[in-house]
Amino acid sequence: MSEPQPKPTGPPPATKTLTARCYCKAVHFTLTLPTTSLPLKVHLCHCSICRYTHGTLCIFHAPLPSGVSPSFIAPSSLSSSLTTYRHATASSTRYFCSTCSCHIGDVGVDDNEWVISTSIFDANQDDVPAVWDIRTHVNTASAPGGGLYEWLLRVNGIELNIWNPKTAESEAAASTTHGREVGVDGEEVLRAQCHCGGVSFTISRPKASMLEDKAYETWLSPVDARKWPACVDACDDCRLQTGVHAIGWVCIPESCITPSVPEDLQLGGT
Repeated sequence: MSEPQPKPTGPPPATKTLTARCYCKAVHFTLTLPTTSLPLKVHLCHCSICRYTHGTLCIFHAPLPSGVSPSFIAPSSLSSSLTTYRHATASSTRYFCSTCSCHIGDVGVDDNEWVISTSIFDANQDDVPAVWDIRTHVNTASAPGGGLYEWLLRVNGIELNIWNPKTAESEAAASTTHGREVGVDGEEVLRAQCHCGGVSFTISRPKASMLEDKAYETWLSPVDARKWPACVDACDDCRLQTGVHAIGWVCIPESCITPSVPEDLQLGGT
């Protein structure tokens, strides 16, 4: 028979509470973390799954210490406020606000551990010392056309690491290029599609007639009139509706989108 273990003495371990809310505030929760786990290490994932499920250049994620999970503040709850997405080969379930679609985090299928979106903790953004430590770009090989990893090289003067898995499958996927598509007029088009394929459409380049039309002058890139100008948006509204610090946007006339945008298109959640 084993000897009884002595009960720990002294004060309980110090903790810190973080608070997060999405854009519409339907999701509201706290995290209580041991201070010894802070700052949490943040990685920016550029894999195609993350980009296509979020519609963003990458995602900002931090694994939580084992056993730590969100504590939802009523009326917010895991069952009533969030919508899940998990594809056939997924290793985690992704959680999004059912109303504004903000990404909250992922939960491992096998270990039930949380990886949290770090972009929605406004209440703690000015904490000293900082609760987040942005360390690494991961899966950059899945975005061979470039992305935020080419622009965000350092944080607070410290160079970010780059990590990619060294497997035959990942290397093959990284080197795969999708065939170009052409529209009914024979001109090149760009396919835009979410991860599940439920939303899919093509974008054409500026039409020849637009190049000489003053009405379209502000629509066209000042650098190359055969391209649409794009931007990286870091506003609070976009951040809290996606759960990501920086969003890529491009403005395109509806006449260059196929199929036509339906009049009853619903924007946002239900």
